[in-house]
Amino acid sequence: MPAALEQTKRYARGINLGADAILADSPWQHGQESAYRTPFVFATNGRPFVKQLATKSGIWFWDARRATGVPGALPKWFSPQDIEEKLAQDLDADQHGLAQEPFDYAGLRPNHREAVEAIEAALAQGRREMLVAMATGTGKTRTCVALMYRLLKHKRFRRILFLVDRNALGEQAEQALDNTELEGLLKFSSTFNVARLDKKSQTGRPGSYCDRAVARPPHPLSRR
Repeated sequence: MPAALEQTKRYARGINLGADAILADSPWQHGQESAYRTPFVFATNGRPFVKQLATKSGIWFWDARRATGVPGALPKWFSPQDIEEKLAQDLDADQHGLAQEPFDYAGLRPNHREAVEAIEAALAQGRREMLVAMATGTGKTRTCVALMYRLLKHKRFRRILFLVDRNALGEQAEQALDNTELEGLLKFSSTFNVARLDKKSQTGRPGSYCDRAVARPPHPLSRR
């Protein structure tokens, strides 16, 4: 599929669009001789997405608006509203906003701040997967709450899945979302909609997807 995506990129350079279909900030040159004339590039062979066969299944997607964009496999097609929301994103401006965002909330310590800054820097480089390791009781959940708040506040992502492997950790996460003080003493759950463990999201819709998943696994030394 990555090879097919390269072929689709060539099509994206040579396509002819009418005046009503050309976006205001296109085309996207990225230092190449020919520019991309469509913002998003897709390629698929029709096979359902299988993680173990990620390069041979699913729908491969690449955002042509950024030279640092990293292609990846989607489990399903974007909905029309997903496309509109992605077009409305200005990732460079969002990343700049993150860089200017202070850390004077959520009770973050220097090590928490370093972890958040490292993740945001990796996102700016187009990385999709990162691992942060912290010892038991050192603030993994608090760090995740602060990170999610920053990413959603600056519209770097629109929906984030907080993934845990058992209900006890899910309840701990819910408490952190309800109690961690952010800007103006507001809590995360009073600022953004939170789908609880016992409820389905009220904002979900067919074809919608989460921009990013944050997994909060237990510390390996805490399990026997």
